[in-house]
Amino acid sequence: KEKIGVLEKFVYKIIADRKAEKDFTKNDLLSRLLAMESNGEVEKMDEKFLRDQLVNFFIAGRDTTAVLLTWTYYFISSRPEIDRKIREEIKEVIGNDKPSLKNN
Repeated sequence: KEKIGVLEKFVYKIIADRKAEKDFTKNDLLSRLLAMESNGEVEKMDEKFLRDQLVNFFIAGRDTTAVLLTWTYYFISSRPEIDRKIREEIKEVIGNDKPSLKNN
């Protein structure tokens, strides 16, 4: 429950800050929701509704990424020829260096 409280506090602060800015032109979910409200496209949304939307978005992003990585590693491990090609390309790009952000 403590971790949920930390996340909720964080999200409520984002909502309050964005509403205080009154700039809903940013290309993100919260700005789009607030712009729709501001333009009269939807009825007023309370902070709890906005919080629920953002928390669901955060959690869904984490879960879908984890599932994607799990299936990616599964398919690579079940196809030795693909695994070999990936390893060859990595070796070609970075040689004997340790992987780092400069190797993109």
